[in-house]
Amino acid sequence: MDIIEHMSAKEHISRNIMMHIGKYTEETVPYYHSHEFLEIQYVISGSGKQIIDGIEFDVSKGNVSFTNFVTRHSFVSAGKEDPIVVFNCIFFPEYFENLDFDSGSASAKKLIYDSKLFMMPYFSLRDEDNALYSILDMMHNEYVREDSAYENVIRGYFIALINVIGRLYKKQTGDMPFIVADADINKAIMYIEKHYKEKIRLETLAKIALLSPNYFCAKFKEATNTTVINYINKKRMREICRLLRDTNESFSDISMSVGYTNINYIRNLFKKEFGESPAEYRKRTKG
Repeated sequence: MDIIEHMSAKEHISRNIMMHIGKYTEETVPYYHSHEFLEIQYVISGSGKQIIDGIEFDVSKGNVSFTNFVTRHSFVSAGKEDPIVVFNCIFFPEYFENLDFDSGSASAKKLIYDSKLFMMPYFSLRDEDNALYSILDMMHNEYVREDSAYENVIRGYFIALINVIGRLYKKQTGDMPFIVADADINKAIMYIEKHYKEKIRLETLAKIALLSPNYFCAKFKEATNTTVINYINKKRMREICRLLRDTNESFSDISMSVGYTNINYIRNLFKKEFGESPAEYRKRTKG
């Protein structure tokens, strides 16, 4: 399935709090898209399918999912008489960094920075007791009303949201992995997270995981639903987008700073991924 649109953060996250939360009704045909922000999606009512990176999942009331940076996805309602209605909570990765983790919220900080749960391409859960629905509903009400100090209230709810997601993930999977449940692959992923700005050789990753290169590639794809190269490229691309938005560095300098030496290659890769050149992206999103 071809991508229909790469959604702009500037068009969807218009406030200074670097977050948007809305309620949307999904169509009966796929709207396959990706975006430069992170998204938590909650099915409030209806039923149908969710397609993530080409994989279809049956969804109904109480399904909650997370899709990462440039992960292609879409909801498809089963019918017009009972369409899927969702809460969409979207935010920049930097939103995590701006949260105040003092005063007893260390567990949320640990979940975000140590477990790396939100570095996964995607994951899906069931909200068995409506805990996540209650939090998202309160966040949505605050976002719509914009009462005094609503930004701070939303941040507090968001920390609760992250903790409850972590609790459900642990309960429903039996584990709280760094990124994936496979310990061998986790070691390689953590190496990528730390060294993505350097040249990373497949042989090095395979050695870290104590696997042959071919078997490592197969296990990596099984564990993460993407290839090693795509995982590294997405990690680097997210940093490129951030630097294009937040700095005045040239695209060449930015590309080299995240580990690319072939500027033409990454320029073409960027345009293929986002449908626009780095210069066009910077002009559209900066400021």
